[in-house]
Amino acid sequence: MQKFVTFVMFVLLMFTAACEQGGNAHGGKNEGSPGNSSNDSSNDVQPDTPLNNSQGFLWKITEENNTVYLLGSIHAGNDALYPIRQEIIDAFEQSDYIVFEIDVTEPFSDEYFEQFQEVTRFPESTSLLDTLPHELYEKLDTALDKYEELLLQYGWRKDDIDEYKPWFLWMVLEEMHFAYLDYDYDFGIESFFLDNLRDNMGILGLELTLSRYRALNNFSLDVQTYLLEKTVDSILEEKDDLAGLLEIWRAGDLVSLENYAANVTTSRESSEFYSVMLEERNISMTDQIDQLLQDQSGNTYFIVVGALHFVGDSAISKLLTEKGYEVVRY
Repeated sequence: MQKFVTFVMFVLLMFTAACEQGGNAHGGKNEGSPGNSSNDSSNDVQPDTPLNNSQGFLWKITEENNTVYLLGSIHAGNDALYPIRQEIIDAFEQSDYIVFEIDVTEPFSDEYFEQFQEVTRFPESTSLLDTLPHELYEKLDTALDKYEELLLQYGWRKDDIDEYKPWFLWMVLEEMHFAYLDYDYDFGIESFFLDNLRDNMGILGLELTLSRYRALNNFSLDVQTYLLEKTVDSILEEKDDLAGLLEIWRAGDLVSLENYAANVTTSRESSEFYSVMLEERNISMTDQIDQLLQDQSGNTYFIVVGALHFVGDSAISKLLTEKGYEVVRY
């Protein structure tokens, strides 16, 4: 069971399963030349690029002696995401620090682990069986039977599910479903850059890790149940909701990314989820990026956060523009 919970703690660290930095799963740094990108409302730089290279979403901000590169990422993928266009690689190699949504080097102390258990488990007087609608509980049972081998790999017994809250099980089943569909966090964008860090490159985070867990734990039971049921249905129907997002990232198509985000916020529950996990967090992360731009250190920061943080009225790039920065899309 300890193995399973430890695994999920890594998954929740902004889906950066590259915390174990073994060999480079992506075959080293890319070979290729700088690339172009689709237009958006910010200034554009459009050099030529091989069309087979992933375009991604990259922005640049310069404030006196400080520079920030913003990269919208995909947290899990496959080798189709690579190679990445050279301009993104060059921005990374020119940077003094890489900055993730959270600090992936943060150690897991005993106190940290205890707090993690507190937010993921029900009190002794409550169980998942008491909480979920009977029909969903039965579907969940079927989904877990389907992924029996994966459960064993993660050191989990099916009988343990009653101890854990719906949001926690949603995260775990999402990862299992990705694995079943042959997606891997080792092929996510964060993992790629962690594998290619220079020895003298610093690592920073924009958020506290436990704040992420608490935000998920604070969602209403309706929202948690909605998230869990969506993923259970995807498992039972073998739906692949990630393939389209990977294609959007490869193309660097910001308009399609906006449409993708709009299509996943059509219900009250999904709107509440994205309001907290994207819009509210965007405001907080923008404030942290503002501090990096104003610290007068002369450093260059390569900031990697999920691509969906760059769409909508609360997009990080738009919030920084509203603060007076010139945000240039590359």
